[in-house]
Amino acid sequence: MGMMNEEERNITDTTAITGEKGKSEENGQKREERTSGLREGTLIAGKSRPNPVVVNTKPTDKEGLMLQEEKAAQAREAYERGYERLEAACEKEKEAEKAYFQAQVDLGNEIVCSYGREEELNEKLNQAADQYKEAIADRKKAEAALKGSQAGVLASAAMTEAKKAGLENTRDESMDFVVHMARIRCTYGMRESMAVLKMDHGVMSGGQAQMTVTDADKAVNFIDFGGCTSPENETVRAAAQEAMDTAIGSIEKGWADGVAAAFTKEGSADLEDEIVNQCIGECLLKFPAGALWEKGHEKVKIQEDALLVRRCELTCAYGGLVTILLSGQMG
Repeated sequence: MGMMNEEERNITDTTAITGEKGKSEENGQKREERTSGLREGTLIAGKSRPNPVVVNTKPTDKEGLMLQEEKAAQAREAYERGYERLEAACEKEKEAEKAYFQAQVDLGNEIVCSYGREEELNEKLNQAADQYKEAIADRKKAEAALKGSQAGVLASAAMTEAKKAGLENTRDESMDFVVHMARIRCTYGMRESMAVLKMDHGVMSGGQAQMTVTDADKAVNFIDFGGCTSPENETVRAAAQEAMDTAIGSIEKGWADGVAAAFTKEGSADLEDEIVNQCIGECLLKFPAGALWEKGHEKVKIQEDALLVRRCELTCAYGGLVTILLSGQMG
């Protein structure tokens, strides 16, 4: 069979198989018989759900990313708090400015009318001036803090994307086993999403239900990507058409005729594509019947189905490439 990589060795070490053979056996010969099937590359999923096969693996694909995402979330929270402080400081400055202006008016009236309160009102004016200066200083301090928080958000976001890019760069060679709730991406999607299982295959990997290359049903195994930007998606083209019609309808007819004419002469396709590329449509997730993830594990299977690993990918009918960012293992 040749040399096995670390994950394959981990799989061959497992001894819990469902069915009657899954019960604890002390006899070493029987133990060898039970694990030999795994060495040959087949995980046999029994019908008894209470005792699933257990695959012992160490997740590696999320190293560093989860921590960085926590830092990014903290940076966003700090920015939100800073924004709230700035709003409060601006409100305080506005009230202090109003009080300072009123103190000036009161003192001016006193000087003109001589009611005998000039000293009192002069003191109030000085207090109002001090409070106004303090409010201005607080507002400037809050602005500086918010600017720092904003820089922190941008830096954290850049670091997060760098971590994701690093994972993407290693994806083609990654044999990390993919389980229920793995994080997935689409080249035309508006957000990351999840690959899921409605019913497990009786095999666990890292404490989670293992997926196979057959788990490619859009109605069962995917949470949509929130929107689609593929120019091949009819809803994207419909959005582009609506945007063009709205623009033409809102401008004077003479100019609109010129725009409409541009779409009927040579070169109009480029102009239309430019509009389409700026539009977002519905994520329809369209795969052919019986679609399978590509690049599944060649040696390890659940019955006859190859295990899903992080290098796997799936192409949508609209041209989007669906890939796996994180395996979903919770180690």
